[in-house]
Amino acid sequence: MMADPTMSESTPNRRGDRYEIRRQLGSGGFGTVHLAYDNVLRREVALKEVRRDLSGKDATRRDLGSRLLREVQITGQLEHPGIVPIYDLSASSDQADAFYTMRVVRGQPLQEAIASFHAKRDELDRDKGKADRLELPRLLTAIIGICNAISHAHARGVMHRDLKPGNVVLGEFGEVILLDWGLAKLASDPDDPEVERSSRSSDRTRRIATDTPADTQDGGAVGTPAYMAPEQARGTPSQYTDIYGIGAILFELLTGRAPHEGRDSTGVLEHILHRPTPRARSVRAGVPRELDAVCARAMAREPSDRYPTPAALAKDLQRYLADEPVSVCHEPLTGRVWRLMRRHRTWTLAVGVVAAVTITVTSIAAVMLAQVSENERHAREEGLRLSAKYAARMIASGVDVRWRILEAAAQQAPMIAKMAQLASVDDLSSEDAALSLTALNAWLRARKREHQSASLAASWFLTDARGRHVARSPLRQELVGTSFYYRDYFHGEGRDFAPDVPIKKPITEPHRSTVFRSKASGKLIVAFSVPVWSDALDADREVLGVLAMTVELGKFTELTKDVSRGTVLIERHYDWLHQKQGRGLILDHPELGNEIRRFDPVVFEQLNQWRTKLPNDGLLLRNYSDPLIPGSLWLVAFEPVIVRGRPLLLGDIGWEVAVQERVDGDK
Repeated sequence: MMADPTMSESTPNRRGDRYEIRRQLGSGGFGTVHLAYDNVLRREVALKEVRRDLSGKDATRRDLGSRLLREVQITGQLEHPGIVPIYDLSASSDQADAFYTMRVVRGQPLQEAIASFHAKRDELDRDKGKADRLELPRLLTAIIGICNAISHAHARGVMHRDLKPGNVVLGEFGEVILLDWGLAKLASDPDDPEVERSSRSSDRTRRIATDTPADTQDGGAVGTPAYMAPEQARGTPSQYTDIYGIGAILFELLTGRAPHEGRDSTGVLEHILHRPTPRARSVRAGVPRELDAVCARAMAREPSDRYPTPAALAKDLQRYLADEPVSVCHEPLTGRVWRLMRRHRTWTLAVGVVAAVTITVTSIAAVMLAQVSENERHAREEGLRLSAKYAARMIASGVDVRWRILEAAAQQAPMIAKMAQLASVDDLSSEDAALSLTALNAWLRARKREHQSASLAASWFLTDARGRHVARSPLRQELVGTSFYYRDYFHGEGRDFAPDVPIKKPITEPHRSTVFRSKASGKLIVAFSVPVWSDALDADREVLGVLAMTVELGKFTELTKDVSRGTVLIERHYDWLHQKQGRGLILDHPELGNEIRRFDPVVFEQLNQWRTKLPNDGLLLRNYSDPLIPGSLWLVAFEPVIVRGRPLLLGDIGWEVAVQERVDGDK
């Protein structure tokens, strides 16, 4: 995207001036990643640049610099909690000294987690099921997270092309982060021989420490052979290739080894092209039939035989975790009963011993069926709890992504300079203000275009320290200069005030506003806002204004539709309508529409008491009566929406997720 001509800035020697290199985090065939300190924003970042030991190879460095820029341009289009956000980019005219910065990723590599899982299974040889019960659901949930990140990328026409456990990190707060988009490509791009030739020549030497075989090959095959799809080995990857890659990660989780092995990369490619795709159960006999079938479908040799989308693959994994039949492995009721019996060997043996001595075959059947029913109920409840946790994390991630986007934008120096110029201007309709207002509105439009997903934000706006609108996208000229200092997103005091109150001080940290009804659309919306600080880096810095975006409430629960169609979002902290705390306003519900409804006050009080005792734990209620569907009874699991990695008072945004499943009548 072209820079805003009214706000361009040169960046000579920015690596040395702004970023202090602390230590090397990793190195590949063309790039090196450092841990660096940003002296402007005062935070640690990861800085990736073309390898400096390629000195004297100017043409090579320029080619690799162009590749690095292409990587940034593609990755910069992706805004998802599972994809590392880009902070900054710098490049000289010949691109040889290009570098970019991004968030530092901390956590456990998925490859290490898989190895640990299989080590535990081997240690617990007498009870292998224990490791499966404890670790397998967590790792399968991580693969669901990979599916979600790839779904986001595919929706924007981006193929990853290098999916493997070594490129996935399990974050400190439960997030799943997909790394290394160096081989990513836009599906809509025509074949570019120069790009492909550059990729292949540089990738011959590109290696990641966690991989045994070489990562990339001569010819048209670009990727990691041990996890490569057949069409990728032939040099014709597609979006279905990424589905194969997810299946390959699942294969390693289930078996403890990569799908394709050989003495060298050539041997691995021969194996991919000319031998059948291995089944997980053929490598490790104890793999569950359902997961073996899911893995086989994802890794089908023909792309058209695989899951049509990553979301479809994720849904089958969710079904397995909820102890429901998967779409690719249907089984009759009798088979399901016996499967449950096998999983409870101790119980089955006890029943058999008692039966042999004291009871009849008919009695045995009754006891067994009763136990099966109890096991199914337990599995159903645990599946609902897991769905609620997942839904809460998805919504929290959606909130955090918006804050991060706003925080990054609020630190852009050209915008700060214009805001500083307006700080001393009393009349925004004057000629002195006109140029700054024009530039700020152009800047805000550019930011909205950068993040143009319709679900991300309905509008963006920027106010000065007095609460006056100075920019808005979509632009509403009549609002420029209008004061909104009484709005919650500006002052952060928990509710809107009357327009005639004294001017409030602007926020000094990210804020989630109270929910309000849009006058334009009539929909319930919420505003996320961050302060715009002066560029002073000392204790005397001041807030120049507030940058915010509005979001329709339904856009958050849209993230959870693959988990459950019964996701409900509840306001726990404030009742904006009556300006009272703790009333439990329903913010989103499959049956809500645009009316205002309140959650069951008795249930809500029970939920509040539970939060007082166990603020971060889930709550399960049986036979719950939904206020929007009279006469119905539901099983409902509650989870708080907490933005991990932020201070508790900020991270607990006051929302509660309820995922419910009907237990009476027709669903």
